[in-house]
Amino acid sequence: MAICTVTGTLAGHGGGSTASGQYIVRSAGLVGATVFSNTFHVAGQSRVQASQQFDGIASPYPMAMAYQKLYWSEGQQQTGPNTPQPVASMAAAGIKMLFGLKPSRSLTPENLAAFQATLSVLAKAAPGMWVALWPEANYQDVNPPYFTSAAEYIAYVQFYGPSVVAAGFPLAYDAFVVAANGPDLISYFPGTTYQGNQLISGVFADIYCTQAISNGASLTQIAQLADDNGLSLGVAECGAADNSTEPPLSAFADFMGGMTETMSSRLAAGKVNLAAGWYCADVNGPNGLPAGDEKWPYVLDFWRAASSQSVANTVGGLN
Repeated sequence: MAICTVTGTLAGHGGGSTASGQYIVRSAGLVGATVFSNTFHVAGQSRVQASQQFDGIASPYPMAMAYQKLYWSEGQQQTGPNTPQPVASMAAAGIKMLFGLKPSRSLTPENLAAFQATLSVLAKAAPGMWVALWPEANYQDVNPPYFTSAAEYIAYVQFYGPSVVAAGFPLAYDAFVVAANGPDLISYFPGTTYQGNQLISGVFADIYCTQAISNGASLTQIAQLADDNGLSLGVAECGAADNSTEPPLSAFADFMGGMTETMSSRLAAGKVNLAAGWYCADVNGPNGLPAGDEKWPYVLDFWRAASSQSVANTVGGLN
């Protein structure tokens, strides 16, 4: 891994600036794991403690203590440093985060003000993390769809996005990859600028092996989208299954092998990768990865190929 410059706390995005005007440029992103306070079914366990337990299994590879994706429901506000999400506690533990925020789809001044209040709380609790507005907005296999059209989603991002950037957060496009070539993945991309100012600064994928099996999903199309717009690529969340059915190990091996090849080949070509993260809601589910799980070798192959970390030191922002 080549580290060109490391200053400040803002996760870099292909050489983007921090709020203080400093720069971070890295060749490889963090490889993490999103877990929750109830992932291991331990009463009273905090999210940081669950993260430490996950990394005890992954040892010596830091994952959950390196990067995680956080989720808010529509209109849900962050009213305090750890309410409702334990943002300050996770940041204090050294965890870098992607905030999946969903301000109201009703584009009113009142809702914008409420969203700006959330951004203010987050900026104090964990400055410089990435933000995605309505992750997986492009996904059409829900009834009703999250947005009636790509134009409606782009207007949503143009309404709230400038406030994200003004608060010091780099703004990401986080798409659900459900097919080899999904037109909605491309059409929902909001663009890198709006009214002459920076808008989207990085691209993240949500991708699962089950979608690769059923629809040929891979990182190829979204990687090209990032390249076409001069942006870096990350994987906000990935896993074996986006449902309760665990795929065959052979299919999972092929899926992770393709992911590893894509992200490592981008590094070899001199491109900048953003973070990549496993999704583990339940240790007993298909994405659980308990000790000795047969999926671990393929996950750790990906870690070794794509991570900016050494096993002794977790560093940097999301890239």
